[in-house]
Amino acid sequence: MANLSVCATMMMVILMLGESSSSKCCTTYDPIRPPRKALIYYIVQDITELCHIRAIIFQTVVPKKQGMGTKLLCANPVSDWVIRAMETVPHYDQWKKKII
Repeated sequence: MANLSVCATMMMVILMLGESSSSKCCTTYDPIRPPRKALIYYIVQDITELCHIRAIIFQTVVPKKQGMGTKLLCANPVSDWVIRAMETVPHYDQWKKKII
């Protein structure tokens, strides 16, 4: 049952990221630096007409004490921790192949 819930949540995130709406892109960087084990995958956001900053969007797992679920986190692509995370966390395309 828990796996079904996680899959349903992930599919909702996938659909949200596929939409091209200004509310779906990063406009600032989150100050939070989550632990590596909380990072599921990442997507690169390039500068576009709607998205005015370059960012790395991490899909993260929210801890149980905060209601268990997932959250998108906007990170600065030139930050050292982001560069290191991108070396070990799968890109969305790689992650998607694993779950299908």
